[in-house]
Amino acid sequence: MTLGTLMVFHRLALFFLPRRRAMQGLLLLASTLVVTILSLVSTPDVPLLLCWSLALLCLCKAVFLQRHWYWLLAGAMMGLAFDSKYTAVFLPFGAAMFLLGSDKHRRNWLAHGHGRGSCAWWSPHCRLSFGMFNTTSLPSAFSRQHASAVWLCG
Repeated sequence: MTLGTLMVFHRLALFFLPRRRAMQGLLLLASTLVVTILSLVSTPDVPLLLCWSLALLCLCKAVFLQRHWYWLLAGAMMGLAFDSKYTAVFLPFGAAMFLLGSDKHRRNWLAHGHGRGSCAWWSPHCRLSFGMFNTTSLPSAFSRQHASAVWLCG
């Protein structure tokens, strides 16, 4: 999984940096103590880093390259990251803050209603992404609730 995270990080770095700088960033990330330890020990952070990186890559393709099906994949990756560790709940909020904070992307995101009002919820891509996030994150919430209820009730 750590190798996958590093490969996705490199692809993501190529969006913003020249090839040489992206490679330097990859080497810097691979040499950090956190990634080294996570590659040796299995913790919830390992799938979190992979799914978080994949979600960011899908969001970049959806926002910057206007490939709308990547919204669905981004929602699925956010949900899987949330299944790994609850701190992934900040990823959708960060993406929404970026989209609302950027003038160009805010206009595109809010005007995606295609004449049905200026609300992003009317976009089928937004609804699919939200649905995939909930589909992948809710089963773990229900299983944890059930386990807690069984433990409390005996």
